[in-house]
Amino acid sequence: MAEYHLHAKTHNRGVGKGAGGHVRYILREGAYAQKVVEQIDGNTVKKERVSRADEVLHFESGYLPEWAQTAADYWDAADQYERKNGTVYRELEFALPQELPEAVSILLAHDFAERLSAVEGGHTPYTLAIHRSERDASLLHCHLMLSDKINDGIARDPALWFKRAAVSPKNKNPVDPARGGAPKTQARIGQDWLSEVVRPLWADLANQELAHAGYGSIRIDHRSLEVQRQEAEQQAARLWEQGDHDAHRAALERVIALDRPPQPKRGRVLTHAGAEKAPDRAAMVLGYEAHKQARQAAAQAAAQAHLEALALEKALHDAEQALERARLRQGYRRDSWEIRERWAFRQQERARKREEERLLEEQAQREREEQALDDRVAAETAPGVRYPQRSRWREWRAQTLSRKYDPAYSAEMTKKDIYCRWMPEHGGLYLRLGKQEVIDQGPLLLAKNGALDIPLLIETAQGKGWETLTFTGPAEFQEKAAIAALQAGLAVADADLAQRAQAVIDAQREQERIEAAQRAGIPDAVGLAKKVSSEVGRNLCVLIEEHGTLEATADALAARGKSSRAIAVGVTYLVNERYRGHTKDRQQLTNEAAAQIGREAVFRHQQKQQPEVIFAGPEPAAKGKKRPGQNKGHGLGD
Repeated sequence: MAEYHLHAKTHNRGVGKGAGGHVRYILREGAYAQKVVEQIDGNTVKKERVSRADEVLHFESGYLPEWAQTAADYWDAADQYERKNGTVYRELEFALPQELPEAVSILLAHDFAERLSAVEGGHTPYTLAIHRSERDASLLHCHLMLSDKINDGIARDPALWFKRAAVSPKNKNPVDPARGGAPKTQARIGQDWLSEVVRPLWADLANQELAHAGYGSIRIDHRSLEVQRQEAEQQAARLWEQGDHDAHRAALERVIALDRPPQPKRGRVLTHAGAEKAPDRAAMVLGYEAHKQARQAAAQAAAQAHLEALALEKALHDAEQALERARLRQGYRRDSWEIRERWAFRQQERARKREEERLLEEQAQREREEQALDDRVAAETAPGVRYPQRSRWREWRAQTLSRKYDPAYSAEMTKKDIYCRWMPEHGGLYLRLGKQEVIDQGPLLLAKNGALDIPLLIETAQGKGWETLTFTGPAEFQEKAAIAALQAGLAVADADLAQRAQAVIDAQREQERIEAAQRAGIPDAVGLAKKVSSEVGRNLCVLIEEHGTLEATADALAARGKSSRAIAVGVTYLVNERYRGHTKDRQQLTNEAAAQIGREAVFRHQQKQQPEVIFAGPEPAAKGKKRPGQNKGHGLGD
């Protein structure tokens, strides 16, 4: 049965084993990776060290700064650099509903951590670990460590990260936040955060998952026992006035069960070291157990007395009915008011029987669903051979994606192992890929996290075969989504929005082109070509009409002493601006191609300017008359 258990603690610097020691404890690392157990071998008791890795079902960290490669890196730095007596971390320890599968419990703990880490200005780093109980491996609980520092995206080293945030004196002049440490959230100070935010949020998330898993009648309640008991008493009083005795009995049992003090936490010292190490907590636990047994005995006595009172009331009611039937047989007639009262009573009886039949039918339906689930589990664990990556859920996912989307999208999302499920409360199919979450309501796709979900939103629209999109939501979201849609080859229905998005895309491409030219060390010929004056443009047009080709025109410019940069800008103007892709030998020039044309033209011109070197052979030894045929075909002079 699901129970509400959430315990919160705040740890300051210099107290206990510190944040680094505690994170290693919850992750079962370092000194906490093994434990000593006693093994009984006959008459001998041996102590052995065994691994504790199996105790950790799952662990993860989120929103750590770039310099923290592991969770231990961050929390060790917090112990070292956090100011004296400053809050190093806040810990929440809470029990996960045992009715939920392990995979769903992991997602539930992740959602809880994500919701709590989101604060004004960004997210705070966190680390969570889910443990199996040593007494029962099916019982899970989670340790969640939260830092108060906000990851605002500014790069800082560990020492600067934990310093105070940069603020201006009397808030007069703005201050660069990069000069100070990461800011701290103030939303978690005091008990209001725990009672008004944390406890209700955990109850809501857990109850939603229980309802989705088919346990709608099972709920956890974050309110105090006193508030719950008063509500149960009011409900029992209303049921008694309505005459629903069975429901009144159930409500009364709930009142008796809630009439108790809160269950005390045993703690690690009492659990592992024994009562002699924690006498005060041991006495508290023993007192609670004794009070619990006394309450159980009183509840049983009250329930028995209630049953006897109901039996006596039923006997009295049966006797009155028998007397009524006898009077009717003797011809005794009551007045119209008594007839109406009797008719109303019979209607109430019929309504009560119908309610009983409905509850029995619901119970039978739950039993059938549990039996079906047991049958599926038995089928999954039965001897046989099955493709290891093809479970029942994956088969359902593949069928669902293939029915709703095109084959390419279905194959791609299956390859990425997208998570999906039907969410009737949201009216459609829930899709999650990493941290992106989208709900497909048929003609409408909803992004749960805003701009973070835009990539999955656009891919899903393409998978549905949509070609033109209309966006809703804030203006900033619409503009970002329109940019992604245009880049993906989709059309935007809003012409103004499409124009603004295309302008942003063109500006980005222009900036990327300029940066690429700077990195390559070549001129931005494409951009400079747009600034060529009309007079220079006319001269270039005359030149290309005279020479016919770009290479010949480039050679002519080189012959006039132009640099490779000027030649690149000139040919780019002719191709991209003057003739706009309609030249005979070029359609469009890039910075790289224009720079290559300019360098080659200058190189050819320089080759032409170098004097030709003629190699001459040695002079003959004598200047006598040459005989006919002497050295014919052998000397260099030929």
